Amino acid sequence: MFSTFRATFILLLGVFIATSVPAPAVIEGGGQATEAQDRQATIPNNPEVEAAIRGSRLDMVVVNHEGWRETLPTFARLKIYEITGRTRIAGQDPQYTVLSMMYERDKWASARIIPVEHPDISEALGLEGKWVTPRQVSANPGINDFINRIQEGRDIQRRLNEVTNLLNAIEQVHRLGREDRVLNAFEFDGITPQQILDVIDDREEMRRLHSERDSLRRDWNSRRPFVQAAERIITRTQILSQLSEEFLVIPDTESVDGRWVRPAAFNRGGPLMEVARDFDNSLSRAILMGQPEVIGPAVDRFLDVAEMTKVYPSEMHRRVLNNYVAWNPWRLSAWIYLFGAMFMGLHIYFRYRPWYWTAAALLGIGFLIHTSAVGARLYLTGHAPVSNMFEAVTFFSWTLMLLAVAFEGYNRKGIVALGAMILAFLFLIGAGLMPLHQTRLHPIRAVLNSYWLNIHVTLMLLSYAAFAIAFFFASLYLVRSFLGRSALFGGTPILSQDATEEFAYRLVQLGWPILTFGVALGAVWADTAWGRYWGWDPKETWALITWVSYTVYLHTRMVLGWRGRWSAIACVIGFVMVLITWFGVSYLPWFAGGLHTYASPS
Repeated sequence: MFSTFRATFILLLGVFIATSVPAPAVIEGGGQATEAQDRQATIPNNPEVEAAIRGSRLDMVVVNHEGWRETLPTFARLKIYEITGRTRIAGQDPQYTVLSMMYERDKWASARIIPVEHPDISEALGLEGKWVTPRQVSANPGINDFINRIQEGRDIQRRLNEVTNLLNAIEQVHRLGREDRVLNAFEFDGITPQQILDVIDDREEMRRLHSERDSLRRDWNSRRPFVQAAERIITRTQILSQLSEEFLVIPDTESVDGRWVRPAAFNRGGPLMEVARDFDNSLSRAILMGQPEVIGPAVDRFLDVAEMTKVYPSEMHRRVLNNYVAWNPWRLSAWIYLFGAMFMGLHIYFRYRPWYWTAAALLGIGFLIHTSAVGARLYLTGHAPVSNMFEAVTFFSWTLMLLAVAFEGYNRKGIVALGAMILAFLFLIGAGLMPLHQTRLHPIRAVLNSYWLNIHVTLMLLSYAAFAIAFFFASLYLVRSFLGRSALFGGTPILSQDATEEFAYRLVQLGWPILTFGVALGAVWADTAWGRYWGWDPKETWALITWVSYTVYLHTRMVLGWRGRWSAIACVIGFVMVLITWFGVSYLPWFAGGLHTYASPS
């Protein structure tokens, strides 16, 4: 009915307004303006120097950070996030903030930039307020007891990991056998073959280990929030003090290990040394002595020489990286998809064709931006963007929209596009909420550096996309079957009750063979990596359960003639298995373990 659709439309519009319009400047402490004003007053600021930095070519300077070559804006954004949990401080340009932290470290040590994220931290260190200074932490009289309390919690976690890894290894050896290759596979986790053999046949010791693991898990879960928050406040203080040591912008082309060094520490001689010292001195003069006019020429001279080295990334690479980070194409495409879904819903309900073309245009624009984001990430990393949870979610969302574009080119009814745009919006917004260290570009892990990554993971995500849209229509069918056939979108022929269940079935027909190939090729990859095709690893087990679930669904519908509610329920159950396979094994401790631990979000 119209009232139901209107309520849905208003709800979606409310979500957009609530998440996109900046909230009023609510001051920390429940409206206490004094704390925010005091905090603002402690933060160093020089607008003229900041403007000179923003107007220079500093955004083309490369920092070699953790084996990855970042441009200065991306490096600065990451470091500010590591220190404050935000990507900006007081609205400042991140480049200016980080450079000021390096050259005016004493001032920033007295700035209230460290968030207090657990109430017990304030009590343990005798601090007040939601933000404290690095000096209040590092010079605190109770810092030693504070660190000892952290260490106690980490000792419990370390022992929990040891026991858990040993039990997981024993479980895998039970499944795979006791060959040397199997036993040695767990040395990466610190488990020796002898440790496994000493315990595997001792039932009493196994019971004791299970009991110890359960006790340690309860203890660690009670301590974890404080320990993690306390570690962050210590780490954030240390990052500020070590920031200058991480400003590795000079490639030492004569070194055998390809290292990069700080400007002040470069001593190889030659033109690069001269411009490096000039670069360092100019930044120091600008920030400490208030001479912003020296920044631009010094940066130009430095880049002219640095770009002549073979190891410096191309200008195209640096510009793509800066634009990728600045524009955040994932979030932009997500909101375009939301508006597209609104117009497509209006078209399906009212059969007003101009709204369809509006939705189709938004679909096309969103998909182009989304595709450019996938392409940029592929170009910048050199591998398919499916190597971690953020990349998997964003690429999965792209495959959703690829299916939607393909279906719209075929029937132009908007049914699949509606479901795909809603799901893509939800998944992209969820990906955007992940911590920055999970979303940033970084080198691929060695275990994933294989052409099988591009094949196996891509096929799995493509099948998940088909199942996700099928889940949308199966859920819509169930809602309408319980609320009435005219619920949500009325009894329009485009989205009739029978059409929703039929579309779910067709999409599962598309996804099932892709999933079958994905699981089979994953087994081939497992044989090349671990020496066995199948080992009943948790990830493998749940992938098989997912395959069986959809096989049963297709069998009951094609052979037994199931239709309607029970068929839709089976389709929904299948997608629940997908979510457990994909997210549950990574996030939920009772599904974790095995050889796929590299796929965990941490």
